[in-house]
Amino acid sequence: MDAGPGRVWADYDYQSYFLPRFVMGSKALLAGRLPLWNPYEFGGLPFLATGQPAVFYPPMVLTYGLLSPVTAHWVFLVVHYLVLAGGFLLFLRNRGLVGVPAFIGTAIWVFSVPLLNSNYHPNRIASMVWVPFLFLLADRAAAGSKKALGLLALVVAVMLTAGYPVLTIHVALLLGVHAVVCFAVGEVRSPPWRTLPVLAGAFLLGAIAAAAQLLPLAELGRVAARTEMANLPSTVDLTELPHPLLSIVPALLVFALVGLPLVRARAAVVNWAVCVALGDGGWKLLRALPGFSMTRFPFAWLFLIPFFAGWTAAVGADALFSSTYGARARGIALGVVAGGAFAFAIAYTVTLVAPSILDASHGLSLFRYNAKTTFSALLGVAACVALIALSFAERRGRAPPSAWLAASFCAVVSHLGSAPFASLSAPFTRPAPVGAVEGLYGRSRPVEGRALSLFDLRFGYEITDELPSPLGVESSFLPVRYAQILEKLDVMVPLQTLGWTALARAPGFLDAMNVELLLVPDEAAPLFMRQGFTSVRHADRSSLLRKRDRLGPAWVNYAVYRAGSGKDALDTVFGEGFDPRRQVVVEDALRHDFPAATDDLATPAFARPTTDPNHTEFDVELDKPGVFVVSESAYPGFRATVDGAPVDWKTADFVLRAVELEPGHHVVAFDYRPASVRRGLWYSAFGLAAIAALLFIAWRPPRSPIRTQL
Repeated sequence: MDAGPGRVWADYDYQSYFLPRFVMGSKALLAGRLPLWNPYEFGGLPFLATGQPAVFYPPMVLTYGLLSPVTAHWVFLVVHYLVLAGGFLLFLRNRGLVGVPAFIGTAIWVFSVPLLNSNYHPNRIASMVWVPFLFLLADRAAAGSKKALGLLALVVAVMLTAGYPVLTIHVALLLGVHAVVCFAVGEVRSPPWRTLPVLAGAFLLGAIAAAAQLLPLAELGRVAARTEMANLPSTVDLTELPHPLLSIVPALLVFALVGLPLVRARAAVVNWAVCVALGDGGWKLLRALPGFSMTRFPFAWLFLIPFFAGWTAAVGADALFSSTYGARARGIALGVVAGGAFAFAIAYTVTLVAPSILDASHGLSLFRYNAKTTFSALLGVAACVALIALSFAERRGRAPPSAWLAASFCAVVSHLGSAPFASLSAPFTRPAPVGAVEGLYGRSRPVEGRALSLFDLRFGYEITDELPSPLGVESSFLPVRYAQILEKLDVMVPLQTLGWTALARAPGFLDAMNVELLLVPDEAAPLFMRQGFTSVRHADRSSLLRKRDRLGPAWVNYAVYRAGSGKDALDTVFGEGFDPRRQVVVEDALRHDFPAATDDLATPAFARPTTDPNHTEFDVELDKPGVFVVSESAYPGFRATVDGAPVDWKTADFVLRAVELEPGHHVVAFDYRPASVRRGLWYSAFGLAAIAALLFIAWRPPRSPIRTQL
């Protein structure tokens, strides 16, 4: 379904980011390799550490690793939606809510706008699936169940690997609120000062079990200055998002109104209010706390609102159908149902006959999300009329549960009839089997350098075609220096824009990044041809250019420019006078005293063949001291060796790595083996072993008493 401009961003996220990474990570893991490094963007970036590829999330590995991408996507979604519904039904059943009330509550939760709008974002749905299980297990753990405590820790670990860890942190806070409210209203006997440490211990154990993902993510967050989010304003406009009350199946919201005053719904109502308050601005205050400091958007709070709305609606419907209310209160509750249904029927009708009336209020205008088609609006009116009729019938006797179920089902179908409810998704098939560069250049000639094509970045072909790019689409956890490069070049991959003139004025940057192929607009082609690129092929007002005379993947410089700051290094590398053949830009002190200029051109180094993206190795021969530069990202976690001996490496040319060499023949190697991954794997092994031990003890049958026969 094409939802206009919003579709571009949804399609972009899925095609450029999620799909290629899901496939790359899953296939690597199934092949027995740990995908630590992504060599295809920005001269190399951490892969596992970014989190969203969900490398350790079991359903991701089994679907995208074994099935074709489109099939994997739909299997992943269908399975998770089934688990989403099943988990909420189990949670409601644990609280004594079954039958029609459980259907109403589950429909509100499963078919909420945030979830339906997330079918382009599998990580988000994969994380939301586990919310009901966390509340279910927390209730049982608070009652003293060791099994529930172990399972709670396990679910926390799984949820943290699903690619949207911020949601787990949010739910942890809400479970604390839940424990306090449940004790206050008498639902549990255990006081919060006993319950909260138990729940905190389970979350801590789950986090330890997921440390193989969390520790590299935290390291990357520091490099990307993600923790500085606490000092930044939100970078998203929330005014176009559906109002929280309109993100729910509208006609079924009347049952939530009935449940609001009930003590049984108090925990749900308080958490509902907390989510609304935090989603409406309070989340900015939370960013000052550990764990919340990396939060960019309040989306997660808005996603959780339907969970509590569905819970409240189930309680309200159960009270209504089971005669929990007294005669007077029940009459008022039925009046609320009839009045709310009447109001929604009017809103549906207005969207059909006079939609301009809704434009007077932004909140009301968003009701169009609930009536995107004539069919959905008409069926919504019918569902509301049925609810009104059933309310009057219930006053005079007992309306059959099947009638309430039928009316609720019509409301759900109306909701989904908005195709599906203003989903931002675009088609999940890719534009072509291969990207533009491979389609134009072919595979008959090997590509030895990097290729830059905005089209290929837009649809993730740089990863699936295995054509490394000097730029990329990573934005959530992008190291600061590459973010500065994107800003300098005015890059907007979703909109296919790049400052080609600015890039052409930085030939040294292109040489340092070993760029061999460029796909540029025809009008920009002459700018690069003056820099040594030649035309290979022309198609669709674009030219594929190639540069044969390149430095290659590594080289040795004999002249050094000592930059006074990172900004100085950036400006120098992007200056028209910078030539990596004649000079290397460094910011740290070196052992040797190199001149600022020399007539000696850089000595090329030769890469040794390797199939491991985490390891590179080079041969180089030089007759005097020099600075070896490899055209790969300078990122913490790399270990450098020269002739097998460990050495320290420096940042060169703003974003690359370098080591000093003495005269002679040398073998220089770099291995990406970050300590965060090693520690994380050990912690995860310990955490999983502790969870297994806890579950074994909890499930072990009690020993039979030993009888002594005299």
